[in-house]
Amino acid sequence: MLSNIDWSKFRNSGDLFLPPRIQAFLQTHLIGTPTSAFYITYWSILHILSGIFLAFLMKRYLGLSTLMSILIAFVIHTLWEAWQVLITRTPNTIRGKVDTIVDTVLFMTGFVWIYSSHVFR
Repeated sequence: MLSNIDWSKFRNSGDLFLPPRIQAFLQTHLIGTPTSAFYITYWSILHILSGIFLAFLMKRYLGLSTLMSILIAFVIHTLWEAWQVLITRTPNTIRGKVDTIVDTVLFMTGFVWIYSSHVFR
């Protein structure tokens, strides 16, 4: 059933509302090159910021335990990265797998940093 769906039609669902110039800017390589397996772009910074934002919201409004919050954040981000692979936004290559891991590490770093800080207690 799912194999009959043309997932590439959803390719831009993650950045649907971003103008092409901003999309191009976010793809700027800060570390690495367009052909290197490991790289950091401005998208990487957005992953950190989204982790920070989610941590703030969860800490302020949900009041869950730290472990439960970390698990929920990890699941949310993992589902997002899986969606990116499914719609072929992230290629199923070594570079794509490294990108997924780096994105998750950066997101979780932002999340844990803020969630465990004393700023929002």
